[in-house]
Amino acid sequence: MKLFIDGKKVESQTDKWINNYNPATNEVISRVPCATPAEMEAAFDSAQKAFPAWKAKSVLSRQQIMFQFRDLIKKHWVREVGVVRQMEDVRMRSYIHFFLNSLKFFVIFTKE
Repeated sequence: MKLFIDGKKVESQTDKWINNYNPATNEVISRVPCATPAEMEAAFDSAQKAFPAWKAKSVLSRQQIMFQFRDLIKKHWVREVGVVRQMEDVRMRSYIHFFLNSLKFFVIFTKE
C-alpha cells in the first residue's frame, strides 16, 4: 500500500509496517506503512498548501466534496480493499456501515 501525499501515491521509505487483521480469522489481510517523519512533514505541508483553496469554497461545495468522498469509499471499499467480503464478523460489518454513513457528518468540520 502506498501513501497518498500531495495528490500522488508515494512509495514509503519506511521499514516499519502495521498489519491489518481479519477479526474473524486473525489472518493478515493487508499491511500499511508507518510513515517516516519526512513523509509526515510532506503530508502536513501539502495539507497546509491546500487549505486556503478549501477554505475559500462555500460550505455547500465542501459538503458536496465530502459526499463524493463517501460515495467513492462505498464504491471502491470492497473491490480495492476487499474488507467487507473477507469479514465474517457481523460487528465489523456494522462498524464499516456506521463509518460510511457517518462520513456525511464531516460537513460540520468544513466550517472555519
